[in-house]
Amino acid sequence: MGPVITNPWRTLGLQATATRRELTKRVDDLKTRIEFGKSNQYPLDFPGLFPLTRTVETVDDAAKQLDNDERKLLHAFFWFIKDDSVDELALECLENHSFEKACEIWRKQILKSDVPHFSWLINYSTILFLQCYQSNEFEKNVHGALQILGSVVTHKLDELADKIFQSTVVNIDKNTIGRKLADIILEFIHAESATRKKENTSDLQSLFATFPEDTKQYLLNRMTAPHIKILEEAIAWSRKQRQDKESDDIAECNALLHYQGSVDALFPYRTNYRVKSVLNDYACEVLDCSIYANNELDDTELAIELNNKALLLPSWDETADRIAENEQLLAEIQADKQAHKQFASTIQYSETPIKSLAHAKIIINVLNSELDKCDTENSSHQMISSICANNVLNYLVDQFNQELALFEKAANGDISRLNKLIDLTSQTITLTQMLRKFKVDEHTRNRLNTNLESVNNIYQQLNEINTAVKTAQENKKKDKIRSLIGWGILLFILFAIFS
Repeated sequence: MGPVITNPWRTLGLQATATRRELTKRVDDLKTRIEFGKSNQYPLDFPGLFPLTRTVETVDDAAKQLDNDERKLLHAFFWFIKDDSVDELALECLENHSFEKACEIWRKQILKSDVPHFSWLINYSTILFLQCYQSNEFEKNVHGALQILGSVVTHKLDELADKIFQSTVVNIDKNTIGRKLADIILEFIHAESATRKKENTSDLQSLFATFPEDTKQYLLNRMTAPHIKILEEAIAWSRKQRQDKESDDIAECNALLHYQGSVDALFPYRTNYRVKSVLNDYACEVLDCSIYANNELDDTELAIELNNKALLLPSWDETADRIAENEQLLAEIQADKQAHKQFASTIQYSETPIKSLAHAKIIINVLNSELDKCDTENSSHQMISSICANNVLNYLVDQFNQELALFEKAANGDISRLNKLIDLTSQTITLTQMLRKFKVDEHTRNRLNTNLESVNNIYQQLNEINTAVKTAQENKKKDKIRSLIGWGILLFILFAIFS
């Protein structure tokens, strides 16, 4: 029910400044009246708003709670104190069930005072805690109450302790009080969130902003340490599974993705170095599982799926850069695989050994037909077309150079060799023109144009030589024939840079 409703000061019907003698007398009176079956009611019981049942057991337990100095002080943070006329007026309003009026009295006094009295702060925060049960603004009231309590712990703890213990000398450790208050408040927030069946969305660091630094560090450790341990163990397990080549659960990153709740719980504290580090390691391990899926399992689709999950995780610096780079790399790999699948038959046919120029023509026609069936908008279409064109062009270059070498070797006026070279050159022109219809890249386009221009020049020169040779034959000038053919060889050497 929370630190106010079940407060032992409330159970005993006393203000938190009651003396030891008043406390002992009240316990005896209550137990006597309970044993005789008489009812007990006090001004701040609020029975109509918050049920209160007094039994011998609850009274004894309350007395035991207040018998310990540390617990006595802690409970005083959550109950009313009358220390001046402002408190007296406001408490009178509370006794008459005028909650809003009492709240307004303390609130105004706090706002207009440069140094608010500690009792105003304690009483106002207690009212806000009570309002948590009466309104739908749970988080707002808790936030207001904690801002005030933090200020009391930080600046007015000694004043409160002096009032509670009066002349008794008690050693109070501010850090211990701050930590135990944090425990009480966290338990209250979690319990109320569960009761309301509503997840608490409050930023706990903001709630405890006015508390001492030690309390805030303690709170941070308490909120993060369990989740950090969970993630560190999960990361270590996944890493071991990858190293051992165990891939049965790689789709879930070796169960790593089951701990998203811990990632969400840690995210609000990401400014803390240790928290940021473990979140980065978590994202990095998901990335490494993605790389494992692609490299070891050859499952690019799973790799992309896991990398997409890594992209949604908090990550920084080198890890974030690696995840982005892996996304691009996997996209390229997937595109290559899809292209290979789409162009598989084309690629396979382009690798068919060409047996002759006639065969080359058949292959060009088949390749052109296969490429037309494929998506021309596909980024790989141009690349595959270029590969196909270069494969055939390489054959044409080899054939031409071989024939040219034979012609040069003859160098004796062999008219048949000249005619054969002219025929091969003509076919080469035709086939190269057919290759120019392919949708190729700029480098391949330039290569085709350059070779076509060269072979056209050669063809023209060959025809001129052939005409001259025929004329010489008609005039039966054999020496002239040998001279013309020799000149032609030199011409080929100069112009037939066909590659």
